[in-house]
Amino acid sequence: MNGGVKNRSEAGLNNNRGYSLIEIIVVIAILAIVGGFVVYSAALLTGQDARECANNLSTALDKEKNYALTKSATADCYLEIEKRDSGLYAVYYVPKNAIVKADETDAYVVAEEQKIGKKSVLLEVLFEKDTPESAADKAVISQTQSVRIYYDRADGSFKEAVADGTISKTGYCDKITIERGKTYELEFVTATGKHEVSRLN
Repeated sequence: MNGGVKNRSEAGLNNNRGYSLIEIIVVIAILAIVGGFVVYSAALLTGQDARECANNLSTALDKEKNYALTKSATADCYLEIEKRDSGLYAVYYVPKNAIVKADETDAYVVAEEQKIGKKSVLLEVLFEKDTPESAADKAVISQTQSVRIYYDRADGSFKEAVADGTISKTGYCDKITIERGKTYELEFVTATGKHEVSRLN
């Protein structure tokens, strides 16, 4: 009889082996996927990516304005906003030489560049116009569409911006909207070279 109890006890120990390595790996993988989805959803709902991009772009505009007032000689500085495989970038251009000839095609050099947002952020530039709003007045930043924003070297005011790529457009930049879960807006004051950041929703 005692032998029977012992055998049942041994059988119980054999069945209580715990989890295998494969089972643990599967559980960890599932938790990682669920955790990643939660983080992604939270960022989308809170508009974190849009907010960061708006703040970074605001800082980039201020920096380029400073370049215009301190680094320009006979040509105005400009900031180019572009999208790459790795995200949205602000590229700072300054005159290469103290004196730039009108026919020079390589008059500018890149002072620096920085990533301002994730590739998934939608960035749309709206140009000022005298006619009712139309699709041609907007330029969505993409890998085939960039926008250059010029600053006047004398007083730091905004000069005409240029959309280069799928849509060709020249005019004063009115505002830039940044969207990813939430929508933010940078509104431009042409005469002063200043801008204001606000959240739309």
